[in-house]
Amino acid sequence: MFVSDCHREFYDVIINQHVLLLVASDVDALCACKILQALFQCDHVPYIHSSQHLDGKNLKLPFSNIKINNDLDVPAYDDIFRDEEDEEEDSENEEDVIERTMKRRKRWEWEARRREILFYYEQYEYRGISSAMMMFDLAWMSKDLNDMLWWAIVGLTDQWVQDKITQMKYVADIGILQRHVSRHNHRKEDEEYCLSIDCMRIAFEYDLCLALYQHWSLYESLCNTSYTSKRLQEFLADMGLPLKQVKQKFNSMDMSLKESLWEMIEESANKFGIKDLRVQTFSIHFVFKNKFSASDIVYATVSLMENAEKEGPETTNVIKALDSLSREKTEAAVCSL
Repeated sequence: MFVSDCHREFYDVIINQHVLLLVASDVDALCACKILQALFQCDHVPYIHSSQHLDGKNLKLPFSNIKINNDLDVPAYDDIFRDEEDEEEDSENEEDVIERTMKRRKRWEWEARRREILFYYEQYEYRGISSAMMMFDLAWMSKDLNDMLWWAIVGLTDQWVQDKITQMKYVADIGILQRHVSRHNHRKEDEEYCLSIDCMRIAFEYDLCLALYQHWSLYESLCNTSYTSKRLQEFLADMGLPLKQVKQKFNSMDMSLKESLWEMIEESANKFGIKDLRVQTFSIHFVFKNKFSASDIVYATVSLMENAEKEGPETTNVIKALDSLSREKTEAAVCSL
């Protein structure tokens, strides 16, 4: 069913029931699940996964967003799917040859029509609003927690990093979340909390759209960023950075190089026709700990979900990824990359 009022048509309906939570294997869905988990804890809503009863800390595995318009105009099933036909044996019979030729022609025509239908159906939106943002919108009027806001930010950033939404959509949603961040940062907090080791502050900033560059070497980051990986050597040569510097940890680079890095990268990016290398984003900072950008968390969570090194059910990776979104696990998740 389609829900237009999440609070009245969704949360008020399930709040007095036992709930089974199912989550898609993407970061946005995991963040939505974390927000809903926190809501359930606050409102004492019992929820289960499979046959196991879960307490507030052990949610194992509800949301995957979908394009919603007033006019869905969903293609007919037969226009998109068809049963595979068995290949007929070669025959020199003229009638059989003509029949096979006609079938192949009809198949080609159907495939061309299918591509056209899917193009027009998908051309405007690939994904709808972030599921995590939907859950935060549901939660913040009554349970306005910094962690929930951060999960909403990570969920939106996942859509951007994975190229699931346009830049225009991303910037519009960033504006919505920025207002919430400003509101949180201007709330009067007691001095004891501000100095607490559990203090968590979210900041809006501009950053380079390079994967984990503040935690890896610049060389590793450029190798793993789609914008720059294809012409890496040319890009590095144009920037004029010493190879010794770009292959060591970013934090160990000469301060003079780091100070001029943005200018050098953006100048080279313009020469290579790379646009939007600087992006609006958010970072999170814990007292006495490192600062992490929202994209850092996305890459770390995706890495945990896609980890194929250890044997075991795929859901185990999803459980670890979900758990890594807790603030006490954030640093370990990013540093493990």
